[in-house]
Amino acid sequence: MLASLAEAYVRGVEVDWATVFAGTGARRVDLPTYPFQRQRYWLDAPQPAHDPGTVQPANAAESKFWEAVENEDLAAVAGTLAIDSDEARSTLSPLVRAMSTWRKRHRDQEVADSWRYGVTWKPVTAAPAGALSGTWLVVTAPGHHADELVTGAVAALHEQGVDVVRAELTEADLDRSVLAERLTEVVDGSGEEISGVLSMVALAIEPLAGHPTTPAGFALSVVLAQALNDAGLKAPMWSATRGAVGVSPTDAVTSPEQALLWGFGRVAGLEYPQQWAGLVDLPTTLDERSRSRLCGVLSGMGDEDQLAVRTSGVFGRRLEQAPLGAAPAVRDWQPSGTVLITGGTGALGSHTARWLAREGADHLLLVSRRGPDAPGAAELAAELTAAGTRVTVVACDVADRDALRRLLDSVPAEQPLTAVMHTAAVLDDGMVDDLTPAQLERALQVKVGAAVHLHELTREMDLSAFVLFSSVAGTIGASGQGNYAPGNAYLDALAHLRRSQGLPATSVAWGAWDGEGMADGSFGELLNRHGLPAMDPVLTTEALRRTLEHEQTCVMIADVAWERFSVALTATRPSPFIGDIPEVRQLRESGVAPANDAQDEQPELVRRLAAAPAGQRRALLLESVRAQAAAVLGFTSQDAIRGDRAFRELGLDSVTAVELRNRIGSATGLRLPAGLVFDYPNPAAVADYLWQELDPDGDAAGDGSATAALDEFDKLEAVLSDMSPDSAVRTRIMMRMQALVAQWREPGETEPGTSTTEDLQSATDDEMFDIISKKFGIS
Repeated sequence: MLASLAEAYVRGVEVDWATVFAGTGARRVDLPTYPFQRQRYWLDAPQPAHDPGTVQPANAAESKFWEAVENEDLAAVAGTLAIDSDEARSTLSPLVRAMSTWRKRHRDQEVADSWRYGVTWKPVTAAPAGALSGTWLVVTAPGHHADELVTGAVAALHEQGVDVVRAELTEADLDRSVLAERLTEVVDGSGEEISGVLSMVALAIEPLAGHPTTPAGFALSVVLAQALNDAGLKAPMWSATRGAVGVSPTDAVTSPEQALLWGFGRVAGLEYPQQWAGLVDLPTTLDERSRSRLCGVLSGMGDEDQLAVRTSGVFGRRLEQAPLGAAPAVRDWQPSGTVLITGGTGALGSHTARWLAREGADHLLLVSRRGPDAPGAAELAAELTAAGTRVTVVACDVADRDALRRLLDSVPAEQPLTAVMHTAAVLDDGMVDDLTPAQLERALQVKVGAAVHLHELTREMDLSAFVLFSSVAGTIGASGQGNYAPGNAYLDALAHLRRSQGLPATSVAWGAWDGEGMADGSFGELLNRHGLPAMDPVLTTEALRRTLEHEQTCVMIADVAWERFSVALTATRPSPFIGDIPEVRQLRESGVAPANDAQDEQPELVRRLAAAPAGQRRALLLESVRAQAAAVLGFTSQDAIRGDRAFRELGLDSVTAVELRNRIGSATGLRLPAGLVFDYPNPAAVADYLWQELDPDGDAAGDGSATAALDEFDKLEAVLSDMSPDSAVRTRIMMRMQALVAQWREPGETEPGTSTTEDLQSATDDEMFDIISKKFGIS
């Protein structure tokens, strides 16, 4: 049938494709931008995770039968079952319709189930505390210098023989240039090389002055990460929190404000891979065992970068598949009374409203900044009304607590508020290096501020559902999402906090929804390129219904193409968080996933450069840059990336630019500037820059041998300059130097000039020192 419709379509016949593919889960995908290149661009069909208890079609006959059932092809079904009489066929008709409905629903549930993931905490073994050494910089927020947790952490470091340099930030340090200069002064004043940084700034949860939604500690933590990078301090930074996460149902989240840092940190680790060490959540009080465990964490636990220290041990954060399968529902959730939807006229809010109307909602209260004046609001209201649901569209700034209170007071008594769906959000994103406190506040006002107001203003109401629309960005992290991920991590933490208080709460970290919205356009293209294709809203809302029926607190629902997503996520640093996902494990075992060199090992590219002839080294660098660019942009071969082609023309944006910089930095072992591909706009220019960084004196080994040799030569210069002219040792030194120079010449290389050679061979000691003085500046 599809082939016939396609033939008709290409001959000019109009086909209603939306009707044709309704309920199949089909979605639009971009066509290849470079035709006739003999490369496969088409997306593979998603493979649903089947419930082991589900019987799958065993052969072609069964598949054909179920296809006929789904299409409600009565004749085909009757023929398969050998039913000939009209009476029997008439009896069969309602049964086929029922079976078709069941089959489609079952298939849709299987697909949606394959999108379900949950966060768990896995016990991990901490390194011996004695491995920690050197001098550590401990940074605190204003007024928190004497916090019990801070003094406990400092005591733990002292117990291990670690020297501690302390820095207490002030509001003036919100200026990153001021903070960078101050950090430099603190480090220089200590007279010691800093081995690591422990930031305990996030403990300050009071609002930042002039920014009522942004905790002071969170804003200062962002600026601290930027300033450390600006100051060129290479020591790894660990960021500590208290009560930001819970490792078990009995381990309650107590500080959603500090969870903001966990959302931010997952992004900072991708954009600052060499500087960002990780996140560690601590108990309220550090006893002897937890102090020892903290030091073990700080000394390094392999690739672990999201950890929680508890009296019972150290736990690492993990993502796991969490299908519901055939598990029975805890309750039968149905909307009743009034359901409030923030962002109700937006893309997610509109889809949610349509689903609630289909479920029989009595009254939908759709709230947005523009209310009835929002684009499409009137049409949406008419559609919902036609479905039999009472609709009220209101303009209200949900970040304004007083305005929200008045709105809640206006809910009719005969249809009391029974559920909240918080879908509102503001996308004001950028790279971590570009974020400002004002930008943080703008993003947090709607997502976090409104959630807090809703939580506090409805806690005495008898709600059946309090749903927070979070994002996969807050659960996993993604480059360029440094101002979006924190708010979503806050929503997840708020859901856990409400549950611990006996209040209803569900936070869903969504992947991309198909249709208009923040995941549409260039951002949606970016998500798809990184392995997060858009999901059918019909299936996502069905997944939400089952989530509510199973009373789940936090769940991630996202269609993840792990073969793309995991490679992008682990391009610059490993991610134990996703390491237990079966597809990721298979990729790693098959060698498809990138192998991350240990930190004390020389990168493979540098070893290749050191082994290559001098004349081939720059070409190797250019080849590597082109290969990394091809991987980031999704090309199958570096042949598609010309050395003189501008990155901008290739489609590189700010997010992929950071990914490319990080991949090149990982390959070379260099600490590269944030604007690498903007300062050096094509692969050849980047290769030239790398050549200078790796080989400033023509060594090209890039392994420190040139620096070490030059340091030794400096020492030789100093010794020679102090020798007396009549030293008996000088002749022996000259002979050794001549032999060394001869050994270092390339095969076939002639000397700079015969006169110089003759002079060297016939020079007296005093003449030889005069030549060295002129050549090398020795006086």
